[in-house]
Amino acid sequence: MRKPGFTADLGLPDMDLKKAAASGAKTLGIGTSPQGGQIPAHWVARTAEAMEEGLDVASGLHVPLRSLSELADVANGTG
Repeated sequence: MRKPGFTADLGLPDMDLKKAAASGAKTLGIGTSPQGGQIPAHWVARTAEAMEEGLDVASGLHVPLRSLSELADVANGTG
């Protein structure tokens, strides 16, 4: 999965979250360094969707994802 305009490429096929999980992906890696070290607000729903598909989320952001109530709720509901 790649956001429009992002050029990083590992040579893997682009997939939506559902197809990636069905193909054996285990983790969504958040690879960005936004100002302030926080996940952009418009990425929260996509991150929650990944969790609902059974993916783990790897993030090196300064703000822990569990501190975002929407993501904490999904994590508590999905394990």
